Amino acid sequence: MFIGVNPTGAVTYYVDVDSVTEAVPYSVDKAAVTIKTVVDYIATLNNGGGDTIYVAAGTYDGVNNSISLNDVDFTNLTIIGPSDRSAIMSPGSGGTARRCFYATAAIDGVHIKNMTLDGYGNKEIIYRKTAGATWSISDCDFVENIDDDGNPHISRMMRLAVGLTNITRCRFFHRYDSGNVDYVIQATGTGAINLTNSLIASPRSGGYTNPITLSSSGTSTISNCNISDVGSIGIGVSGGTVTVSNSFIMCGLAATSGRCIGVLETSVK
Repeated sequence: MFIGVNPTGAVTYYVDVDSVTEAVPYSVDKAAVTIKTVVDYIATLNNGGGDTIYVAAGTYDGVNNSISLNDVDFTNLTIIGPSDRSAIMSPGSGGTARRCFYATAAIDGVHIKNMTLDGYGNKEIIYRKTAGATWSISDCDFVENIDDDGNPHISRMMRLAVGLTNITRCRFFHRYDSGNVDYVIQATGTGAINLTNSLIASPRSGGYTNPITLSSSGTSTISNCNISDVGSIGIGVSGGTVTVSNSFIMCGLAATSGRCIGVLETSVK
């Protein structure tokens, strides 16, 4: 299949970092070299959304793989990598921090699947800033690496200020040798999460200060998750409602006094 069009006008595109035949319409034999190339092209079409981008294995680094979702044509956009998560987005480089995905418009229905999202510097990997309903992120790895020059680590892997974000079968790792990530997932404003069958862990000596922090008015659920290497509070809640079930939380690393769940002015079930 070179390019697929369904009755609603949605289109299937292809991205391959090794492509040598890049050309519109970015079909399988004319794949774009960067994800941003396709995203920018979609924004010019006014086709109403629903498109799918397939991303081949490889490392997609630099500014042309930092994606701003700021157009209604990104509604119901799906981005899919190989099932082994070998498509790696790593937009930060050379001391410059960049996000993988940054939503600055009311974009609903985004689905990111089978990707490895690499954090670098002091920006979030995903930041949902402006109004929107439900996103889905499934079967993805979130990885934080510090570079050889010692540039600052990220303070949040995900910052969700709006909408519901369904996070399913994802793994969150930070892999530099020292220091903590402040938040893995932070929900503020009206943001909420449905986190299921996911792992938060730290293969190196540094851990997580507060892996999940919910200070929003939303209703969140956490189920069938493993949250380990916690320096302070595993799940911190200061707003909204959260239900936690069938989950393992290991807290209180080293000499730090930790709490698995910290609650202030909220409802926890």
